[in-house]
Amino acid sequence: MALADRETNVKSRDTAIGTTKRESRLPLISLVLGILAFTGMMISIWAIFLYAPTDAVQGDAQRIFYIHVPMAWLAMVAFGVRSGEHGGRGMHA
Repeated sequence: MALADRETNVKSRDTAIGTTKRESRLPLISLVLGILAFTGMMISIWAIFLYAPTDAVQGDAQRIFYIHVPMAWLAMVAFGVRSGEHGGRGMHA
């Protein structure tokens, strides 16, 4: 451990990939999109439970489609975007 007691002229640097330090604050666009997403979800929940009429055949159980179908579409779009980023090579390119 003789090297541990020696001083060097090497500057310490970030060991993470990219070596650039990022601010811990969220960018403004992330904040705006987060607020818009939260507002949209609150409006959707209000519309599902208070505005939309109850189905005559299925009753209240039909209301799950108002959340389930858009979430399924969002999941498929997200999957497509992520797989498109890698050019079809898989996640470990």
